[in-house]
Amino acid sequence: MGRTLVGLYRCDDGFVLANVGDSRAYQFREGSLTQLSEDHSLVMAQVRQGLLSSDEAARSPERRVIYRALGMSSELEVDIVPVALEPGDLYLLCSDRLTDAVDGAGLGGILAKTTATATEPESICGQLLQVALNRQAQDNVTAVLVRVGP
Repeated sequence: MGRTLVGLYRCDDGFVLANVGDSRAYQFREGSLTQLSEDHSLVMAQVRQGLLSSDEAARSPERRVIYRALGMSSELEVDIVPVALEPGDLYLLCSDRLTDAVDGAGLGGILAKTTATATEPESICGQLLQVALNRQAQDNVTAVLVRVGP
């Protein structure tokens, strides 16, 4: 049994993103949401190879099959990506169950509305979790939000 991990480490004038599995990291900058992490799942590998569309992957019965995770083997391969910061950026780290319940457009919409009103990160996470629960999320839902100050 394996566990997924996504994390940010602050260094110098940026972050270092670490990712293994299918938990995700997103950057919300100037109204645009970008997925920074890469899912290590069978269906997303098939999407990258052009064998499945994103819609097909979302409906696939194999979408939970991951090929990289903590505890799957004695050797661990982790994606490490440097991330440059800009004031006002939001970074969302979340479990796959949040992104199952709320797609990228939905995440971006929630983040856009809350940044327009300067809502605190804790409140934004609460809103994201509530949407996931309202949509019958099937497992634990985790969300952490980091806001870069001026």
